[in-house]
Amino acid sequence: MRLEGKAAIITGAGSGIGRATTVLFAKEGASVAAVDVSKEGLDATLELASAGPGKAIALQGDASKESDVESAVGQSVDHFGRIDIAFANAGIGAYIEEGGKQRLAIGMESSVEQFRQVLDVNLVGPYILMKYSLPHMSKQRTASFIMTASVAGIRGNAGVVAYGASKGGVIAMANSMAFGVYGTGVRVNAICPGLIETGMYSSADRKRETGADGGSLNPLRRVGDPSEIASVALFLATDDSSYINGQAVPVCGGLTGGLPQSPGEGQS
Repeated sequence: MRLEGKAAIITGAGSGIGRATTVLFAKEGASVAAVDVSKEGLDATLELASAGPGKAIALQGDASKESDVESAVGQSVDHFGRIDIAFANAGIGAYIEEGGKQRLAIGMESSVEQFRQVLDVNLVGPYILMKYSLPHMSKQRTASFIMTASVAGIRGNAGVVAYGASKGGVIAMANSMAFGVYGTGVRVNAICPGLIETGMYSSADRKRETGADGGSLNPLRRVGDPSEIASVALFLATDDSSYINGQAVPVCGGLTGGLPQSPGEGQS
């Protein structure tokens, strides 16, 4: 077990990447504090994580609210006595109603209020988790702080401005905070997922609407699974990545490796 004896706190643990990571960390022996706004989501995550052998606890709270995060960190330390790994994963996008359905707001379609909300969850949220978890993590001398950024923070993403801006900020924060915790032994890194099958992206919905599921945008020609991001989070949480610090790691099937293009004639 690669995380035996370690304690982790994960935000956005009620679904998608956060759920997959909570389950994987517990499987690898970690004690995990799973944080999410959704009680139903947390219940489902804990049921999956109960196979262990690590143990998980559910802490309902909003990753963008300082009081909720401070409380979650405190409860995590009370339960486990330490924090070795923090994964600031909670994230949202800005949406608008169109034809009775929701879609991501592009360009200037999002309101200023929506823009601020996306920044609060996606960018300020990780900073809050840093602020309250790092004092505990620095006591371990070999701890790992991980954030979920996005390929949208590296490259333009079809005009999804609020989301791209927030994730670009996460990448800059990983770069900067690696120096902000200079000499503590805490490593700070970001994961940049590409198109991943989560509540924010459904390949089936996209295929119904456009005739393509988005997988053709990358060389692997498929959409990723949350478990594939969780595996990278596990790598960054262990000493296998002991010399990786201040980095943004794309996990995107090669999407960031070149300019996007449509498959040409004769390609299948």
